[in-house]
Amino acid sequence: VKAYRGHIRNWAALCAELDIESGLTREEREETILIKAYEKWGCDMGNHMHGMFAFALWDDAEEKVICIRDQFGAKPFYYDVTADGNLLYGTMIRDILDKPGYVKELNKDSLQVFMSLTYPAGEETFFKGIMKLMPGRSLTWQNGRIEINRYWKPVFNPDRSRDLEYWADEIHNTVKQMMEEVKTPDETANSFLSGGVDSSYVLAMSDVQ
Repeated sequence: VKAYRGHIRNWAALCAELDIESGLTREEREETILIKAYEKWGCDMGNHMHGMFAFALWDDAEEKVICIRDQFGAKPFYYDVTADGNLLYGTMIRDILDKPGYVKELNKDSLQVFMSLTYPAGEETFFKGIMKLMPGRSLTWQNGRIEINRYWKPVFNPDRSRDLEYWADEIHNTVKQMMEEVKTPDETANSFLSGGVDSSYVLAMSDVQ
């Protein structure tokens, strides 16, 4: 594991499936999950993981770098190909800025987009050459060549045969199931409430056993 930021929510199910021993710290556990998940599923490993994550792995056998960002892009991942053909990468832009081979320069095109939309849309960043790996994508670097694939995308299949009460129950059951992954029974939830219905509901659900 060369770089990692995030939290794998379904770690318990993955530990059972990948035969990972108990008693590890969260850092040790998640690093082991990444390695064993790659050994079993390759670049499709992102489809087996729930949560927020961005990471880079080095494959000794095939001498390649594999970088994966979570399905919704909750955690960022950046990369740059230098003038001499090397790959720089990290979960934060500052991971790249001080690396040998990167020349810091303002990306004026990205600045123009930001001034128009008030957010940095697309793959480019404010730093020329540094790109964002988009959500649900995997990046492979091998023999000086880069390949980016989309391993996941949302699929919408509207079901208009159900009434509002059904969907309210569906949301409730989904959040309840999600909480079993997000918070273990021995953990206590803390929250800054915005005063809205959603944050209050999530906090209330965090105490449902």
